[in-house]
Amino acid sequence: MKKLLITSVLGLFLCNFAWAKNEYKPIIISGTISTEFINFVKLPEEIRYYNTYQSRQPWEGRQIYKVSVKNNNFKIKIYPSSAVGYFELWWLQMFSLQSNQFVIEAGDSVHIDYKNPKDVIFTGKGSSKLNFQHTMGMEIHKFQKIGDVNDPSRIVTNQKRKVEKSNLVMSSLNQYKKEWKNDTFELIKLNAFSAINDYYLTAIEPLPGIELDSAYRQAFTNEVRRLFVEQNGFAVPFSFSLRKSHIYHEYMLHLNELYQMVSNQSGSQSPFEFIFSTIRQNYDGLLQDELLKNHFLKHINKNKYSTDLLVKAIESVQNPDCKERLKAILSSRDVGTPVYDFSFEDINGRSISLNMLKGKVIVIDTWFYGCGNCILLTKKMEPIVKYFEGKGVVFLSVNVDADRKKFQAGVNSGKYGSEKSLYTYTNGMGQNHPMLKYYNYISYPNLLIVAKDGKLISGNPPRPVSESTSKAFIDIIEQNL
Repeated sequence: MKKLLITSVLGLFLCNFAWAKNEYKPIIISGTISTEFINFVKLPEEIRYYNTYQSRQPWEGRQIYKVSVKNNNFKIKIYPSSAVGYFELWWLQMFSLQSNQFVIEAGDSVHIDYKNPKDVIFTGKGSSKLNFQHTMGMEIHKFQKIGDVNDPSRIVTNQKRKVEKSNLVMSSLNQYKKEWKNDTFELIKLNAFSAINDYYLTAIEPLPGIELDSAYRQAFTNEVRRLFVEQNGFAVPFSFSLRKSHIYHEYMLHLNELYQMVSNQSGSQSPFEFIFSTIRQNYDGLLQDELLKNHFLKHINKNKYSTDLLVKAIESVQNPDCKERLKAILSSRDVGTPVYDFSFEDINGRSISLNMLKGKVIVIDTWFYGCGNCILLTKKMEPIVKYFEGKGVVFLSVNVDADRKKFQAGVNSGKYGSEKSLYTYTNGMGQNHPMLKYYNYISYPNLLIVAKDGKLISGNPPRPVSESTSKAFIDIIEQNL
């Protein structure tokens, strides 16, 4: 009897353990890709799943599932660790509310009939959510700049388009209110309206380098301030949707950036400082934490003030995940700390590591093939490279393309580095290389200066784009020779 009781208890324990381990039902995704389109596929065939998608850190919490396409068909099973997440077909473009990510639920089983990026049909359990996101995504993506850049009526025209698209989304959403779970419904709803609002901001935003006349500038200023007050009055409180909606976070950060553009006229604060202060003054809780985190992630590699304000941000942020992310950013940029122990591959297939280069000052720049700003930086760096020739400085040019052919093409073009540069690439990992993640490189180019002993001199040196910043850049290197 005692043996039977022990066996029963053990069996009950194992059943409970199995249930806990598989708390969320797997997601099944299958698909058929048209023959006409499959020949254009160049990226690795994989599906990426995120319990919570982080637009500024897309690698965080990401699950990658390799896909085997046979006779134009594929099928994979995803094991989620939350009830609702996002997925994307990495190697195929599909319109969604923003970029390529779709909200999906644990237990969904969908089939994708893919003919081209605009002609996609989802069927199966949970397919209505995906069809809605795809259809509305295509509609929202039509929100492009129209009208003369200096015509104030352009704002009125785009306001009408915004209302039309909002009404279309709401009328379509209402038919699914009873079919979808409430959390999922509210998340997709928030994503949809945030995407519309963000595209609207882009549509009325002044084009870079265009001088605005007083009439349009005043109309634009009034509209941004109106939206700022309106959105702050109806900011999304702490909720499931707020945690999961990266689109809402991006929209609110975009709005605060435009508010800085029209309100920080005195120049007493840098744009970065102004936005930092505005976020802290106008929001609290999780929304403030997410906005501060994304603000730093977006600008940490471009703004000389950002590191100084990180400590204040860490003190004020309450969400543990946001706080840890900001701490990681700060530690990666502490002067005098060991830099990431990198290893890259040069044009001849030889491994180039940090240890091999110790004893020299290392200037690392990162680029991708086709990057216009990377080419511009190379031109500005050329005289600096020549200046330090034979002085114990290595200029390490790191390509972040996953395709080695693009790396080779960039080197052969001579546009992404000097003849004296040591060209390397990220070993086929592309932007998944751990060093790029460590320094949160999500836009390019970037610069990093390393001391002879392998410790950080500057993770955000002045960009040598003018006479004064070039001198400052040179001074930093000379002080460490």
